[in-house]
Amino acid sequence: MTIYNDPVLLGALVFFIFLAIFWFLSKKNIESNISPKVKRLIQYGLFVLIIILIVLIFQNHAAEYIGKNS
Repeated sequence: MTIYNDPVLLGALVFFIFLAIFWFLSKKNIESNISPKVKRLIQYGLFVLIIILIVLIFQNHAAEYIGKNS
């Protein structure tokens, strides 16, 4: 196994890249001139996307682990 095929490291890399994108979008959302209700809904949407990303990363890691150790 090489370091480039490790699902944990790739998952962490993807997570940190998307976290940076979400942070940037969140910062732009806070600085925008839209209504507070819409800002709040956008923030909730971003948090839901982060949670979905975490679930997908763990599913991928679990599938790789089961595939290698079964």
